Amino acid sequence: MMEDGLLIDGPREAAHTIVLAHGAGAAMDSPFMDTVAEGLARNGIRVVRFEFPYMMARREGGKRGAPDREAVLIEAWRDVIARLGGGTRLVIGGKSLAGVSRAWLRTKPGRADSYVSATRFIRQGSRRDRA
Repeated sequence: MMEDGLLIDGPREAAHTIVLAHGAGAAMDSPFMDTVAEGLARNGIRVVRFEFPYMMARREGGKRGAPDREAVLIEAWRDVIARLGGGTRLVIGGKSLAGVSRAWLRTKPGRADSYVSATRFIRQGSRRDRA
């Protein structure tokens, strides 16, 4: 279900909400992101997906552009966290670029994620899995 630019799966009254962002090349509704979100939702976790500004522009205009700079990515995370109310029941994570950008939140003064647990999804079979 789309709600104000957010793609939401799972029960609204779930004990935890995980916010997922896409990687550099694929949107929030890519097959990989759909699979992860649907699997978590089937297990009673609410999943909220969003897109970074460059991906929204790509979706609207069809033009491929480079990912946003670090400051823009961090601001997008902070905006979504604030919109969802933060708190200890909110978990953030993402694929590739999104996993890295959420980690940047932890390194910045005045970070917005002092109340957020974080995770990163790594595609099975990737080089990291073989290492």
